[in-house]
Amino acid sequence: MNHCEINFEILRNNAKKIIGIQLIAEPQTEAEYFCAKFPRGLMDKKSDIQFNDGKMILTHETEGEHEIELNESDLREIHELLNGSKKKKLEKTAVLTPGFRIILDEEE
Repeated sequence: MNHCEINFEILRNNAKKIIGIQLIAEPQTEAEYFCAKFPRGLMDKKSDIQFNDGKMILTHETEGEHEIELNESDLREIHELLNGSKKKKLEKTAVLTPGFRIILDEEE
């Protein structure tokens, strides 16, 4: 269940291969808290990303969950990216509102 407004973007390289995902909160309190706390929650095992019924489900133990519906191909590719052995970076992004991205580490 989406309780907040979050912009989701699939990050692709020049060959159109998925290299990461980015989430940025809309100016809404719940969305801002979710995007601010989710990255740290991943490191502290208080956040999780699951895949079920054509959706990517991001869950934080105190901020709830956010579901993103994706087509089968993108869902599979994102699942492989996040669960694969290639090194990834978790970066916080913030312009006007909090956000984060999970992206392949180019240094590998």
